[in-house]
Amino acid sequence: MTSGPSAGAANRASALAWRGDGQAEKVWAGGEFDGEVRVQVLTTPAKEAALIADHLRRAHLTHGVPWSRMAVIVRSVPLSLAPLRRALLAAGVPVRQPPADVPLARRRGAMWMLLALRAVTAGDPTAVRHPRPIAFTADDALDLLAGPLGGADQISLRRLRRGIRRAVLELGLPERAAGEDAEPPVESTAAQPEPVESAGDATRFADLDRSSAEILRDLLVGVGGGRVLEKLTDVEAAPLRRVLKALARARKVRRDGGGLEDVMWGVWTASTLERRWVGQSERGGAVGMQADRDLDAVVGLFEAAASYVDRLPRATIEGFVEYLEQQEIPQDDAPVTDPGEAVTICSAHAAAGREWDTVAVAAVQEGIWPNLRPRGTLLGVEDLVDLLAGVAGSGEKVSRAAPLLAEERRLLLVACSRARRSLLVTAVESVTGDQDLVPSRFLAELDADAAEGGPGRIPAPVDPGRALAMHALIAELRSAACDPETAPERRLRAARQLARLARAGVRGAHPDDWYGTAELSSTNPLWDSADGAITLSPSTVDQLETCPLRWALERHGGGDGENQHALKGNLVHTLVQALAGQVTEDQVKQALVRAWKKVDPAARDGENWHSRAELRRTETMVDTFLAWLRNTRDELTAIGVEVPVDCVLPARGPGEQPVRISGRVDRVERDALGRFVIVDVKTGKTPISKQAAQDHAQLATYQVAAAEGALGEGEPGGARLVYVAKPSSKEGATQRMQQPLDAEGIDTWRGVIHDAADASKGPSYLAMRNDGCRHCKVAGSCPVQDTGRQVTDE
Repeated sequence: MTSGPSAGAANRASALAWRGDGQAEKVWAGGEFDGEVRVQVLTTPAKEAALIADHLRRAHLTHGVPWSRMAVIVRSVPLSLAPLRRALLAAGVPVRQPPADVPLARRRGAMWMLLALRAVTAGDPTAVRHPRPIAFTADDALDLLAGPLGGADQISLRRLRRGIRRAVLELGLPERAAGEDAEPPVESTAAQPEPVESAGDATRFADLDRSSAEILRDLLVGVGGGRVLEKLTDVEAAPLRRVLKALARARKVRRDGGGLEDVMWGVWTASTLERRWVGQSERGGAVGMQADRDLDAVVGLFEAAASYVDRLPRATIEGFVEYLEQQEIPQDDAPVTDPGEAVTICSAHAAAGREWDTVAVAAVQEGIWPNLRPRGTLLGVEDLVDLLAGVAGSGEKVSRAAPLLAEERRLLLVACSRARRSLLVTAVESVTGDQDLVPSRFLAELDADAAEGGPGRIPAPVDPGRALAMHALIAELRSAACDPETAPERRLRAARQLARLARAGVRGAHPDDWYGTAELSSTNPLWDSADGAITLSPSTVDQLETCPLRWALERHGGGDGENQHALKGNLVHTLVQALAGQVTEDQVKQALVRAWKKVDPAARDGENWHSRAELRRTETMVDTFLAWLRNTRDELTAIGVEVPVDCVLPARGPGEQPVRISGRVDRVERDALGRFVIVDVKTGKTPISKQAAQDHAQLATYQVAAAEGALGEGEPGGARLVYVAKPSSKEGATQRMQQPLDAEGIDTWRGVIHDAADASKGPSYLAMRNDGCRHCKVAGSCPVQDTGRQVTDE
């Protein structure tokens, strides 16, 4: 790039004559330009960006033009810069880093350091008290673990949180995992209840659902949780230990009397991020550009700390964090890494006075270029100036659009004249997106095929074709080699070229790298006959009967163990269980209010209207259950709550396994005939249909277990679902009944349970459409859903 226009550029700016049809080379009427000028219209912005990237790559690889002698010029930087940068980086075109457009505290490379400083100060009892102490919340802990320091992705973070819940259960701490078959901690019966306010357990409800995120917060702050950390495996604890190592170094520096900069340096050196980011930066590409931005943010953070300490010698870490987080405008002196050889992306105004060998003028769209929006002032001062200058009389109107149009035309001419050797002008014509995209009227003025002074035409949209990039070549070769409709000779040639590339080590050329062509990693079932009986809970039977694939995915990582609805549902079950004993209604409601602040984080400030509404709804559920309890005492007699169920169904034949039914029944009652009646309390708002209740697999499994003697001597007398979120004037709560199973029905459901056990073994799982698909959390992995189909599916 040359600073300042050359003589040839000055000649071109004054004697530019467009010749050509938008595809062929164009000739300058004067000056020393002997390259090409192309005007092309594409059908989508993505194709426009791909064409520009291909144009720059061909200039670099074919003609040897250095990256630093290329530029992409746009009219509107906010509209065009980000998508163009992403497309160029994805195509392997280095892009010059623009100045930061966000405050330092919001940049990825600095956010993790500020979070680490928050954790250090939050756990230091000797720290200088700040007027507004900087808090370190559970969400901050998760962000720190998922950031560059912890390096945890969604899978490893979920693995860590599950490990914490497992450790809490093993240690007997007041935390309960909310999962598929999580059991409420209170186990009582009507005859021998456990009081809510029993000795040594006064805070049972208050700590009922303390989340794993809060335990992570305590671990990072350093106020507890050491026993939990010891119970984690090395894989589970890896991201947590990385963060704890850096925080321990920072706390040691602070105890030794180190100041703000010393503590930050301790965190930075212990993080080992410098080696990783510098290596990524040297390798270049999109990852290298991100590493450059992260390093710039870290350097800027240390410079900001040095400046802050110079101004305030008694500066505290809390004050520095607050100072940065209150900034809304990025600092002008933020450092920017110079990538050396890189393409410049700038606005037309910023390009004035500069030159490049290859220039692409992008996004020449109507409404963007020309931009005819009035630039006048609110008070109309420009009209007063025209009147005083005699440009217009007091009753005349002066056109504002014509001068703006001429100015925009001159600006386009300036942008186009920045090219020494090659110029590409692009636009998009499309009516299929969120808004219609129309090429600028200026493109028609570039058509010199029209008669002198006559109207020109805008080029028709074209397909940019395959880009000059390795991934595009491999994609075309794979398409030709795998398409059965391609000529055999062409398929053979494509396969040979792929083999050559694979031998050279090019990624993606070997079939082992192709998505959808790899063999199954394992064809073994989850368990075999040597493992003994297959254990299923009644709820698992229901899930396997509905959709085996959903059960498998949610069981092995697809579900959210911290689901707030599950936590609140478990809380209601625990309260209902307590009501069945000697705990009074007032005691239960007092316990609910205390526990609610732990279950719902939004309730802690006491001002969240949604949380208050949910609390009232939960209190109503308790009242509804009490009404149901009173209305059914004439027909039912309580035997127990949270009654364990455990029985084994023998194998159906040789080669099959027995099935063990294991779970807990919310309530077991006896009817007037002395039969067992299964009661399952539901907190959902929408009851199922009466016919669906007759076919409900969970209730039927409980009845089969009762018939097998899991509840003692007696026969099943039916089952019912009690919807405590749906009051009923007649019954207290809406009920859905399942009739008692006779011998034939029990045999039928035994077969269903065995089928469910077989379906749980895998390795293949059937995906089934059902009413629950609308709310399925793993629909993105389901082949019967559009969002879950693989790219290789027909």
